[in-house]
Order: sequence, then structure tokens, then C-alpha cells
Amino acid sequence: MYSKEVTVMNASGLHARPASNLVQFCAKFPCKLTMTGGRSPVDLKSIFAVLSAAVKAGTTVTITGDGADEQQAVEDLAKYSGVPVWNGLTDADHPTQILADMMTIEEHCAKPLNQVKVVFPGDVRNNMCYAW
Repeated sequence: MYSKEVTVMNASGLHARPASNLVQFCAKFPCKLTMTGGRSPVDLKSIFAVLSAAVKAGTTVTITGDGADEQQAVEDLAKYSGVPVWNGLTDADHPTQILADMMTIEEHCAKPLNQVKVVFPGDVRNNMCYAW
């Protein structure tokens, strides 16, 4: 068993996107990975467990690995825990999501962007619709 304390640096804590990235990152390792921060240990390979932990920015947690490659996994997680995540999401706009959407369209569509039609079937009162 190998453990290390880290501080969550993302300004929004472990909300949906960082939590998803964390779970995907942890899935690469065969060892069991958990996070403890005042509650019982949370399975870092479960998106539901990570989201339910509701970890806020600035929270210090203990990452624990148990099994093959435990030290490498915990050290890799610790290394990336201090990398800030920029989030342009506000109640009125979400420009970083639009940029990501456009880059994805450009990557997967043969047409130039100015010839692509985009349909937004979501709630037209939210920040994503305003951004487009």
C-alpha cells in the first residue's frame, strides 16, 4: 500500500469534467486507487463515487494505491493534481466548450467550418446556447 497527500487545485473542485478525467486516468492502472478526505475512502475508478465525494477546491486528500504499480499510480496522480484546470464556464457563456466543439467538428467533418450546420437540441435558455 502506498499513499500520498495532495491538494485539489482546480478552482471548481472535482466537478463532472475533472472527475471524469480523473476516473479515466486511474483506469489505466491495475491497482486499486482510493481517495480519502474526511469521509470513507472513495474508489477513484468510479465516476459516481468521485462525484459523490463533492471535493471542493483547496481540499487536501490522501490518494492510496494498493496492488501492482501502486507507487507509480499514486505518484502520477500527485504530479497532475497541482495542474490548474481553466474553466471558462459562466452562467452566461461557455466559450471553451464552443472552441472544443468547433475543433471536434473540424477534426471529424470533411466540410470547412463555414459550411457546417449545427443544431442545438438542448435547453435554449442555458449558457451553451448563448455561446453558439
